[in-house]
Amino acid sequence: MVKSKVSQKPPLAHLKQVPLRTYWEREDFDFTPWLSQPDNISLLGAAVGLDLEVEAREKNVGIFRADILCKDQTDHSWVVIENQLERTDHAHLGQLLTYAAGLDAITIIWVAQSFTEEHRAALDWLNTVTDSAINFFGLEMELWQIADSPLAPKFNVVSQPNHWRKIIAKVKTGSLSSSQQKFLEFWQGFHSFLEHQPIGLKVTNPTTRNWLSSTINRSHFNLYLTVYPKTQIVSVGIWLSGSHKDVYFQVLQNVQDEIEKEIGHALEWNLNQSQTSHALLLRAACVEFSDLSQREVLYKQLYELAVTFHQVFDVRIEQLNTAELPIADEKI
Repeated sequence: MVKSKVSQKPPLAHLKQVPLRTYWEREDFDFTPWLSQPDNISLLGAAVGLDLEVEAREKNVGIFRADILCKDQTDHSWVVIENQLERTDHAHLGQLLTYAAGLDAITIIWVAQSFTEEHRAALDWLNTVTDSAINFFGLEMELWQIADSPLAPKFNVVSQPNHWRKIIAKVKTGSLSSSQQKFLEFWQGFHSFLEHQPIGLKVTNPTTRNWLSSTINRSHFNLYLTVYPKTQIVSVGIWLSGSHKDVYFQVLQNVQDEIEKEIGHALEWNLNQSQTSHALLLRAACVEFSDLSQREVLYKQLYELAVTFHQVFDVRIEQLNTAELPIADEKI
């Protein structure tokens, strides 16, 4: 009789959820300062697909104070964040709308321990009836622990804007301009083109603008694909933003020859002190934007440029080290 061997594996630990107030006693003195830290606001930003930088805590709005005011580093628009360590309530919903109006924010994020169905539905309704430029997010905050491990935070998105639905609504009502309609059709075709390519390229949803962005795994760096129909130019570029953009730009420019050799082309190293972003661009002449028979050529050109940029820049940007350089004392 053959005895089977029993594999000696360590026992599995249990994952348990911990109440938020176990770690944060108060929203204003504990949770808001924690969330305002760069690593933590990046964690929240990753949950909603935004590159956020904190501008102010407890920002005055008349007689009220918004918990956190951020800038979206992609387009430099205002983002207001309201926090709760409990279940959502009507008072915070009202405050959220007041802060958004008073601060001219176009992105509104409500963070709470849990959302009532009524408040989740309210955010869904706001995303439906507001302009496509206005975005409401609802996030439930959780803390998890394995055995005696350190607590781990987790954000769950329970409500978010449906940009596609808003764009379709504009198409149906005929409120898109001719150029917006062309850009929307162009990027829809590009998304379809990407589905059949060997190397995956993640880009933002089709839009009515002349650009799309692609994620790079570090805050304050974004890759943009842009089409300029009038000048017959397409460009792919890395945009640097944030308070350390000058230093990061310098670190990359120190190896400019090496980067351009790998890209296979010279880049435009756009360092403009009057701007909030700097850019490393590769531009190329494109085929006629409106010529449907030539779109595959243009899609292929954009795709290959974007893939090359990712291959050359992703690891470099992730490993950027500014320790040996002076950090510019700069604020967006």
